[in-house]
Amino acid sequence: MLRSLLGGRGRLKDSFRVVKRWLEYEVRVYTGNKRGAGTTANVFVSLKGNLDETDEQYLYGGRFERNSVDRFVIDAPYDLGEIQSIVIGTDRGEDSTGWFLDKVEVNGRPFFCSNWIGRDTSSHFVQVLTPFQVAKAKKSVRSTVASSQALQLVTASYAIPHSEKVLEGTKAVLKKGFGWAGEDAFFTVESNSLNPAMGVADGVYQWRERGIDAGKFSRCLMRNAREIITMVGQTGKLEALDVLRESYARVKEKRVQGSCTACIAILDSSEMLLKSANLGDSGFVVLGEWDSFNRPQDIFHTPPQEHRFGCVDSLFVPIVVSCYAHRIEVGVSGLRDLYVALCCQRFPYQLGHHSHSSSPDDAELAQVNIREHDLIIMGSDGLLDNVSRSEIMSIVQDVANLNYSDRKGQVREVSFRLANAAYENSKSKNKSTPFSVAASDEFQMVYRGGKEDDITILAGFVQRIAPPPSQKPEQNAHPRNLALGEPGNTDKS
Repeated sequence: MLRSLLGGRGRLKDSFRVVKRWLEYEVRVYTGNKRGAGTTANVFVSLKGNLDETDEQYLYGGRFERNSVDRFVIDAPYDLGEIQSIVIGTDRGEDSTGWFLDKVEVNGRPFFCSNWIGRDTSSHFVQVLTPFQVAKAKKSVRSTVASSQALQLVTASYAIPHSEKVLEGTKAVLKKGFGWAGEDAFFTVESNSLNPAMGVADGVYQWRERGIDAGKFSRCLMRNAREIITMVGQTGKLEALDVLRESYARVKEKRVQGSCTACIAILDSSEMLLKSANLGDSGFVVLGEWDSFNRPQDIFHTPPQEHRFGCVDSLFVPIVVSCYAHRIEVGVSGLRDLYVALCCQRFPYQLGHHSHSSSPDDAELAQVNIREHDLIIMGSDGLLDNVSRSEIMSIVQDVANLNYSDRKGQVREVSFRLANAAYENSKSKNKSTPFSVAASDEFQMVYRGGKEDDITILAGFVQRIAPPPSQKPEQNAHPRNLALGEPGNTDKS
């Protein structure tokens, strides 16, 4: 009997009245698994179907913590039809550290995001999601500017081992196109290849406790990558992921033990694209579109790729409790530092010989439209944990304002100054750093200071390959001169 009275958009009808039938939509919100992914901001959502849509509704009661799922039920007075898009956002202002939203499911149908919401000027506080918004390789939306000449990289590097390793006598090794410091290793390939490239890997120090050379894995991986690009790259295009796969396969063939993160970026000059594969918490930033004050814009940056930032292991709790019980003279800040040091066990994606190793196919891929005069800054977490992007841009601007025209001198000075900044910040107890911000977000406690580690910086300036002497250069081929500083590094790469 009741079935015969059902009609219209979810309404129950009889001869006297119309009773609204509220429909339920199960909404699952997946916060991503990246450092600082969670948010304490209020989150709102609106569902839009082909028949109707809901107003913005706040998702109260959600925790929105890193690598978590929050479930909600949204009531709608009418049948919305097939859900075609979702509007989701936060009410947090400019001081927000952002929220990394992985995806939203409505009645089991996924709407992918895989992006930051409201983190900085490069992200928004509202996202519109569709069921088809997903891709393996992230691409920048920057337009391409045509160039009649091929592009090349002018590179330089600087590396500093962890301060405790320096006391043990460890020194950085900086060779032409290859080097290492502690467990960090890197390579560069310049204009003598169809595929100019750069890469960095960060080995895991803890393998030393098992009698394994903790830096050998990263050195072998980067050496293999450089050999592949130098040899194969003379005859055709290369993809960063293919280089990472082959490099890793060669390391495994040699049965090298250990593990490391890896970041490789290759410049495709013909398509004016920087193609990258990043596995772990190393990464790079592309700066460009300089203004009249030599101030660059943040064109692209890679997010850290970790399984999780920290864990509170039950084994650590008695240590902290013991400090209270025995009134150990560490003070409030000392106890805080002890707690964070014990709990901030980072778990980045890694390639290794062990059964729990990540795969090269787990790498996050990106394609960035590149223009002449762009500057690529790549580094291990020793840089990225201790120097924010705004500080990186400020240092680059300072070097640009020194009014030198030597491109090699510029990138050397940039790498040198960034390394010094990373080292000073890592030793600081009061500096606000990317690491301290992430630790504060993760543990909901105020933490300041850097994180001591091996530090590796690569700087690559994008410019056109100079024409042969017999060929007259194009007029205004270099419309502006980035000011460059005196060399601060003996690196000859």
